[in-house]
Amino acid sequence: MMNARSKIRQMPIDQLWDDDGFFGTKLRDLTLEEVDLIVKTGPVRCVEASLGSPLNWISNEDFKAFWRFARPSIAKEDRIFLDEYSGGFAYGASEWLGRSGESIVLLEKFH
Repeated sequence: MMNARSKIRQMPIDQLWDDDGFFGTKLRDLTLEEVDLIVKTGPVRCVEASLGSPLNWISNEDFKAFWRFARPSIAKEDRIFLDEYSGGFAYGASEWLGRSGESIVLLEKFH
């Protein structure tokens, strides 16, 4: 059984999870412009996924600072060439539907 501390073993991930179990339905992959629109029209939950780490659910209080950090690294195309991004990593973005119908933006970190 996965819990909030379970580490990611492969990407892309096909399910979201927390201490209450698996949930979420992936709706679509997102471009930077689409993520910007979702963020502006909010509310939105955000989660970061990185191999070898648990899902990192970003709190509402931390979201603005996290978004300023992550935004320049959102992948511009389906194929990611890490040398095109500062810091040597990039995020693939997708929109998910949560348990209560809320919008969730998943940022999968490739490094």
